[in-house]
Amino acid sequence: MNVLAKHGMARTQRELQGISCAELEEHEPQRKEIMVSRTFGKDITSQTELVQAIATFAQRACEKLRSRQLQAAGVWVFIQTNPFKQHLPQYNPSKSFRLLMPSADTREILMVAQGLTKAMFRQGYGYKKAGVSLLDLSHTDVQQGDLFAGIDQRSKAIMEVMDRTNQKFGRGSMGFASTAWRPKGKTLEKPAWSVKRDMLSPAYTTDWKQLIRVR
Repeated sequence: MNVLAKHGMARTQRELQGISCAELEEHEPQRKEIMVSRTFGKDITSQTELVQAIATFAQRACEKLRSRQLQAAGVWVFIQTNPFKQHLPQYNPSKSFRLLMPSADTREILMVAQGLTKAMFRQGYGYKKAGVSLLDLSHTDVQQGDLFAGIDQRSKAIMEVMDRTNQKFGRGSMGFASTAWRPKGKTLEKPAWSVKRDMLSPAYTTDWKQLIRVR
């Protein structure tokens, strides 16, 4: 029995005796990346729909980024066909791009993510899954300038207005037209790439309309 195995057994024995061997983490360790990806409700063949999906994922990733006071120095995008349809052509590309300076501005990241998607898109394939990942994260207090690119002083203010609006009135109250965002209260058709919810369990504990009625 090697040393690691003996150490594991000794730790298990102490845990069974009520002695805690796990250290308490008072602070969440800084993330190295933030990813948002989805499997589509149906295969997507349109570039417009695929770009819209990627833009929606990028917007959500940026919201998560700013909620943790982080910024990203790189963007990675991937798209995939359906691996369970082996009789169809398969295509699973991915591309990344490094920003000139770390950013948490949704506008900048949207531009990059959409550009990468258009560069990868190929006609004749049915795409089943896609995702966006923000890479090389750092805290917003750490900002290294660039000699040839100035810092947009309005960027932080614009993003703060958007985040405060969505926090106050609910997620989706404010967004970008290039995504699947639509004004709240308007009953518009969901995007074709939306996740299917036909088999979703009723939300008895969170939705008054779905409470069980006993007669």
